[in-house]
Amino acid sequence: MKKILFYVGLMLLIAIGFIVWNFLDTDNPELVEDASNSPLPVSDENTLYPDTTSYVATKMGTRMPVRDFLKSPNIDNSFDSEVYMVGAADALTGGVLYEIFYFAMDNTVTISLQNENLSLARQGAENELRSVLGVTDAELCNLEIRVTTPSFVSEELSGRNLGLSFCAGSVEF
Repeated sequence: MKKILFYVGLMLLIAIGFIVWNFLDTDNPELVEDASNSPLPVSDENTLYPDTTSYVATKMGTRMPVRDFLKSPNIDNSFDSEVYMVGAADALTGGVLYEIFYFAMDNTVTISLQNENLSLARQGAENELRSVLGVTDAELCNLEIRVTTPSFVSEELSGRNLGLSFCAGSVEF
């Protein structure tokens, strides 16, 4: 009988502790529905940008509101309804310098450096992304952005996240 009372009391304490822990845990962002009806965590920063409806995932697992770039006529989503080409630049030689993709399913950005002059390609992509999203360098560093290059450009660097040049941990060229 004492064992049963002990286990019931222990379970009651664990349940109360769990309820109190969840009730007092204010560090977790609330979940809201986005346009694709998938619940994504959103920080309270949304009130700072009332006219924006585009979001980019942060490294902390929330989403940051940015300029509404998805309605721009320069955005191409003919590849897939969930993938948008945000920007691409032609080098002076006529080849593509970089491509920027936005993935709506997880609100992430991938930059693909398409030119052997990786420094020039990354700088151009950074400038365009900064302009398209309407954010600062510090804000870009907090976003979930992957910078890559294909093996035909650099076998040594392909498959790695090269990072944005002004963010900690980026690969220097």
